Amino acid sequence: MILSIIAISYVLFLRPSKVDIWSIDFLRNANKRGIIYTLNYRINYDRINNIKPSKEAVLNSINLLKSYEEKRDISNLLLQESENKRDIFLIFLESFYDYSHFVKLFNKDPFPKEYRKWANASQKISPNVNNGSFYARLAGLTASSPLYPKTQSEKINNTLISLLNEEGYYTLALEEALNTYNLKTFYPSIGFSNSIFGLNITNINKYLETNINNLKKPLFVSGFTILGHTDSHIENDFNIAEKNKKFMNYFNGNDKLNLIETMDNSAMAAIEIIKIRDTILKHSPNALIIFKHDHLYPYLKAIVERSTIDENIKKSFLEDSSPSPLLIWDGTNGAYKAPVNIVPENIPMFIAINAGATNYKNSIISLLYKENIDNTISTYHKYYKITNNSLIIENNIDENSEIFKYENAQKILSQDIFQGKKYYYELIDNLEKTN
Repeated sequence: MILSIIAISYVLFLRPSKVDIWSIDFLRNANKRGIIYTLNYRINYDRINNIKPSKEAVLNSINLLKSYEEKRDISNLLLQESENKRDIFLIFLESFYDYSHFVKLFNKDPFPKEYRKWANASQKISPNVNNGSFYARLAGLTASSPLYPKTQSEKINNTLISLLNEEGYYTLALEEALNTYNLKTFYPSIGFSNSIFGLNITNINKYLETNINNLKKPLFVSGFTILGHTDSHIENDFNIAEKNKKFMNYFNGNDKLNLIETMDNSAMAAIEIIKIRDTILKHSPNALIIFKHDHLYPYLKAIVERSTIDENIKKSFLEDSSPSPLLIWDGTNGAYKAPVNIVPENIPMFIAINAGATNYKNSIISLLYKENIDNTISTYHKYYKITNNSLIIENNIDENSEIFKYENAQKILSQDIFQGKKYYYELIDNLEKTN
């Protein structure tokens, strides 16, 4: 009888099952699919997000990472004449790509000239892949490479947000999307003063137009646009297909329909980028503004591969390790081209330095900072050669190399902080007391 109960309990609650990591509305799941399914789902969700490196492994990782931190030169992160306590905005763009590789095939470029001018003056950055919407936020706010944090029961200090809070910033997360990836608990855990969900498509600009003057200063805003996500398309009068018939003839059937939709979304997002920038500058002329794409439209590469586009043009896109611009606007100084080493995980240090933060030593964002080691840098757990001020993916990395050991140490530290026992805080405290 007891064995039967154990077997039934395992089948009902403990059996492995597929988890969609973005789907964390457990109450909705319970109402829709029942309490037994939801309990099993929650157990599996916690199981994959609960990795516990040993205390010794974490200490060894910290020691290695500190050895690089102590000799790091961060002077190229500081913008000229950057003022302390300036307002800062970091906006993540869902599935954004500006089709720059194909511009010469267009009869009528659907992207605004003002956007193209800014993009052409910007550094290109590597994209993420699966679940990139969350990974973009994770990297941009905490410097961690991809992982799924467990549900946090306590604050995670020493992230970008906690450092900005120490500098007196009001920190606000604006989400056009509903709560996904457990963001409703993740944002408070890393220190945000407030977070607002469900603004809906193109409404970050509307929110800022209405509320920016009433928000506390200095201000840090993290935003996420939903335009570009599946089923987010809204009607417009762009007529991209009609104005670019020659380009559209390279694609067939559903590929053409999907391409039109994602081009529409990205062109509209480019317009929103300019609107948001101008709204911010109207109220805060010296603001530091950053727009970063999260990942490419998931099926875009396959669509391009199946097309009849000239092979050289096709390759220029398919083999490009960094196809999209990191758009940075430096207040009254205008467009800013970031150094090639500002990969996604280094955005937090870039922001902290230009906010005037000085208490970043031993912080999460400093220890997880991606170093250029022998002209190789890692981002999103991939390695890139720095060649002619651009990133070229490097698939053959020796596991005995410095860069591999550095990346592995950062992975262990991230797991400890976001998924494990958080030995980091005790170990750093002990190291600081002995120094």
